[in-house]
Amino acid sequence: LSSTIWALARLQCCHVPLVAAISEQAMRKLPILTAQDLCSTAWCLAILEMRDWTLLEAVCGAALSKIKACGAQGVANLVWSCATLLYVNMPLIDAIAHECLETCLRFDAPGANAWNTFKSQEQANTAWAFARLNVRYDPLLAAFSAASAAGLMAASPQDISSTAWSFAKQGYAGTSFFQALVLVLPSRLPQFGAQEMSNTVWAFATLLLSADPLLASVAEAALPRLRTWRPQELANTVWAYARLCFLHEDLMVGIADRLMVLRSTSEVGTFTVQEMVNTVWACAQVMFCHEKLLESIGQTAIEQASEWHPRDLANTIWAWARLVLTNEKLARAIGSASLAKIDRMNQQDLANTAWSYAALEIQDATLILAIAQRALVVFSSETKLEV
Repeated sequence: LSSTIWALARLQCCHVPLVAAISEQAMRKLPILTAQDLCSTAWCLAILEMRDWTLLEAVCGAALSKIKACGAQGVANLVWSCATLLYVNMPLIDAIAHECLETCLRFDAPGANAWNTFKSQEQANTAWAFARLNVRYDPLLAAFSAASAAGLMAASPQDISSTAWSFAKQGYAGTSFFQALVLVLPSRLPQFGAQEMSNTVWAFATLLLSADPLLASVAEAALPRLRTWRPQELANTVWAYARLCFLHEDLMVGIADRLMVLRSTSEVGTFTVQEMVNTVWACAQVMFCHEKLLESIGQTAIEQASEWHPRDLANTIWAWARLVLTNEKLARAIGSASLAKIDRMNQQDLANTAWSYAALEIQDATLILAIAQRALVVFSSETKLEV
């Protein structure tokens, strides 16, 4: 059974009736399945995106008592599967964390071997899984940090960037890992693709870890290859540099030009709102004005403002105000949309919007009055002591 469903997963072939039949038989034979069979079954369900919660719960429950027999690969596959399907089984997660600390990450312990200790990909996948499940164990993060730092030269670009993303997602600076990464990454950059570069600088920026030499190296490596980058990679990178207040003008020009090419040749719908807003926010943060790109995104904002989240509206008008750019149509569209969503605006949204209209000297008495009334409610309920 496990071999058959494994073959389907490897072939990316989700034959629903067959998988259902295998699942039914697996439930009946659960007591005799080995630890490896259980881990493999969970992995297959995740690969095939089969959310058979009954089977997954049964498999995870059975695996809990056999965690020592799973081996490092089995442990990694099991937690990766739970994370991929967003299935949280805390007793199992606790057991996996304990097994990682006791065995899988103890490379110098007596009895450590290739079966019971993590390889680079297994280690990165496990760290990613805990981050995706939003389950934080500081001792485990510290162990991942030390092990990942020691293995940087042998790790793949995907493993490195995935580990960096995992630490950033959990707000863990992982000092030993990021310090080692600053030293090692420049020599590894020729092997990194767009996603690996953007994820790595995103992690540094999310954690507010200053690394100017590293950012300069990434910029130089990225510039000749920007023509292959996608909107998300471009937006994440420009956001990261802006958050760290690092202006690399050639990179900014290159990213802006690449975005303009994509916006002229692709459907505008392929750009998410977050990508557009992050881009204009980044330009404003480092005071970089690419008029054609801003005009293009501004036009999209005018057309879609009524559908945007209040924070996206506030950040967009803030960008125009910081760059001292006047666009009356944009201001009217954002003002109208903000007014309709005023009850959903938080302190930061209100402050950014009010400041922006004042900085641009745009008179919108209805909007400002609504902001004032909303601010009274928000401040009295959330920050009364501060006020």
